[in-house]
Amino acid sequence: GINAEYGVCCCLSPPKTMETQFRSPYEEKFIELPEPPAPPEGLKRLTDDIEDFYLNGLENYISKLGEHIRTIQSEETARMVRFTKQLEKLKTKSSKRREDAEEDARQEFQQAIFSIRRKRKHYRQMERDALNERRKYLESMEYQKSEQEVLRQKLLKLGALPRNEHAEKDAPSKSAFGPFGFVFFIFQVGLLLAFIGTDFFDFSLSSDSPHNYFLDNVGTNLRLDNTYTFLIHIMVMIFFGFGFLAAWLKKYAYSSIGYTFMIAAFTFQYVFFFNGLWISIYHDHWDDVSLSLTAFIEAAYGAAAVLVTFGAVLGKVSPLELLILAVCEGFLYCLNYYINIRVLEASDPGGGMTIHLFAAFYSIGVTFAMSSAFANQKTIKSDDLNSNYRSDLFALLGTMFLFVFFPSFNCALAPNGTQHRAAINTILGLVTSCIFSFIVSRTFRRKHFDIRDIQNASLAGGIALGSGHSIVIVPAAALLCGAVAATLCVIGNVWISPWLERKSKGRLSDARGVFNLHGYSGIVAGIASIVAIAITGENTLYHEPVGDVFQHSIPDQAGYQSACFIISIGIGFFGGIITGGIMWAIRKGTSGPEPPTPYTDEEHWVVPSNFQRTLKSQVDA
Repeated sequence: GINAEYGVCCCLSPPKTMETQFRSPYEEKFIELPEPPAPPEGLKRLTDDIEDFYLNGLENYISKLGEHIRTIQSEETARMVRFTKQLEKLKTKSSKRREDAEEDARQEFQQAIFSIRRKRKHYRQMERDALNERRKYLESMEYQKSEQEVLRQKLLKLGALPRNEHAEKDAPSKSAFGPFGFVFFIFQVGLLLAFIGTDFFDFSLSSDSPHNYFLDNVGTNLRLDNTYTFLIHIMVMIFFGFGFLAAWLKKYAYSSIGYTFMIAAFTFQYVFFFNGLWISIYHDHWDDVSLSLTAFIEAAYGAAAVLVTFGAVLGKVSPLELLILAVCEGFLYCLNYYINIRVLEASDPGGGMTIHLFAAFYSIGVTFAMSSAFANQKTIKSDDLNSNYRSDLFALLGTMFLFVFFPSFNCALAPNGTQHRAAINTILGLVTSCIFSFIVSRTFRRKHFDIRDIQNASLAGGIALGSGHSIVIVPAAALLCGAVAATLCVIGNVWISPWLERKSKGRLSDARGVFNLHGYSGIVAGIASIVAIAITGENTLYHEPVGDVFQHSIPDQAGYQSACFIISIGIGFFGGIITGGIMWAIRKGTSGPEPPTPYTDEEHWVVPSNFQRTLKSQVDA
């Protein structure tokens, strides 16, 4: 056929080697098998988004054949029922007459069934031929698409590509910086200047000193490991775990991992500085921001909160919008942390409420405020909002990084003498959530595992054990928290998120299922911390004074946990709405006449020549 777009000839037929692929071992028995029930009317077929006259004709032909075969099968069933009733009536006759009548009826029945099954076999053969023709045609379309991409790359290198395809996108920018580079440069210069006001504090082991060098940088004998080891574990979680977990989109790996790298590094500096600012406000003592490994851990937690929200808008925001998201959320995270941890003195060592719950509701606020921009964004008929085998393996690798290092994340800032309980309960919660993610996924997915459920729900136990209850509950309660969180996560993936996207017409889409994992698990963590601390009712916790573990007496501490729960949700949701409104305004002011192409690296990255670009013919406004 002639490809009008490039003015070259493309072979519509695939090579002979392609025709032999994807053969079913039961294909030879196809015509002997019955026709399965008709699929639901609302079920989306693989080819529904392909506008091709011949393919649509094939689909309709196959559908009509299926209906006709099911009619024949109904006729066969009705004939069997009639024969059964006929035999029942013949039982009233005498022995000799009954035998003759049964023999006549049996011969008539066998002839009728033979005729019906021969007719069904004929139509099943026609259906098999049509299905084979459909398969070959789809293979030829895929082959032609690959040929077009190869030709496009050659024409691009020769400079012969029409300007309405990718010429403007691939041409070098006239501006040396652009809006993103300029804003990023300004923020980074500001942070560099801010770091002039930081310094190491003096070496001191005195308990009267405002800074204890040994405690803030090394730890004590009552801790599982030194502070530096915990920091490295958390950094591995952030840069490897979150990065690979976000790389599930098949054409967005550069952006997923690259933006995680960029935003985490930027937010780390930003949160470190603002945490120091709030500490100065809290102590009403303005001095240099002190550098310590404990302060770096707190800064890394802020980066984790921003990366959680990044997962919800994955593939739908530009680098400039992502930078604004990091700036706004980083500031609000520090404010939320200051109110709940420093002022109210709630117990949340693993950030179950101040990180995960806060970021989950923040993501809802952002997507809600950006809903009009997301709804007007172009949808990709090639289904770029999807994964492939390799990208899902990358995401599963990220899950395993997070799984292994989650105990360090939850116990790094736990009070002295409680780290081992926080770590042990986190491990138990993670193990249980992993097991339940497989059990519940296979149950709700009709005897199949879904890799997305495993990637998310297996981490739910770590989040559910991220608050103050992890240092007071018994192991059985930790197992229960992990099981409940994993179950809620899978239920969200299977039913709640699809329903929400359908009702909102795609406006509240959550690209990575952030709320299913961090939202529900954060709610479990918050409620569990309130209940567990409220019912403890002891002056000592495992023979450790309550004053060494919590800043308030029991059950007063449960009230402060409740306040932390509510404040984290409120600041997260309403802060997300404000941030989403700013991002929406930036998009309106910086976007061109056509909205950016989502879920693909080609929009903002230099991609290899063999990258499968999204052609204009594949984009539907």
